[in-house]
Amino acid sequence: MVLNLVNPNLIAQHKAHLDGYWPILTFGTVVEVLCFFLVHPELLTLIVCIKTMLLLAIWLGRRKDGSFVSS
Repeated sequence: MVLNLVNPNLIAQHKAHLDGYWPILTFGTVVEVLCFFLVHPELLTLIVCIKTMLLLAIWLGRRKDGSFVSS
């Protein structure tokens, strides 16, 4: 039995959101890989944690249309 987890409605809703997210994720990952070779392991852990928190805030802080939530 194959379970289909892809919802076409959600793909359409989040397209703009994903289009803005992937370049940020790619840039952050490149910086992380470069830091792996250039910095001390404890500093690398800090960089990875900061990248994860920033990307989580960017991901969760957007509306369905891709704009940021404001107060």
